[in-house]
Amino acid sequence: MICMNSKLSVQGKKIRELRKAKGLSSDKLAEIVGTAGAYIREIELGKSQPSLRMLEKIAQALGVSVAELLTSPEEKKDKLGQLEEITDTVLLPVYRGVPAGPFREISDAEIVDYLSVPRRALKGIPKDYTAWIEVIGDSMSPEIEHGDLVLVADGSWVSINNGDRVIAILDGEATLKRFYDKGDYIILQPINHNYEPMMISKEKLDEMPLYLYKVLAVLKRY
Repeated sequence: MICMNSKLSVQGKKIRELRKAKGLSSDKLAEIVGTAGAYIREIELGKSQPSLRMLEKIAQALGVSVAELLTSPEEKKDKLGQLEEITDTVLLPVYRGVPAGPFREISDAEIVDYLSVPRRALKGIPKDYTAWIEVIGDSMSPEIEHGDLVLVADGSWVSINNGDRVIAILDGEATLKRFYDKGDYIILQPINHNYEPMMISKEKLDEMPLYLYKVLAVLKRY
């Protein structure tokens, strides 16, 4: 799992100076990054420490790198490993949402957010062929729960082996399952025993092509 919730000490005073230089009130900055003005003021006073995700949003709004908001050169050095993950990232859309249950029709998927991911997590895959997907349903529970995010890559860019977790799209409908190729048919296998596996014959696949997106990582939301 890619962790987006670890904390770093930041220069609240620096954030305040940059905010004022841009002519932004604390409430306006809060509106831009999607939080409360009171929380921004607490960060600036050193009373609260933002998550990496929030720190990235603040840095982007102020037009600086995350590294520039760290407390001191010493801390920058101590946090080098984390900084490499933060700064060498790509921003990917979050789509809502692919069902972890029966096949469900999807069209014009809605982008609900953007999240960054360390570039190395993409394993050389171009960012345009990757995305975050918000999961709906519990057929992959407890491994992947309702509301979790999965980082996926287009199956044309990765090898998909038996047992891999995939988003399978057939005739405009999608589901999240484990994939097994049995020769004459494929199985889309849930984790939750309350759901039955789905078996799709190769004859049906000749009529309706199957598109697969491999799950590269899972981000737990709750």
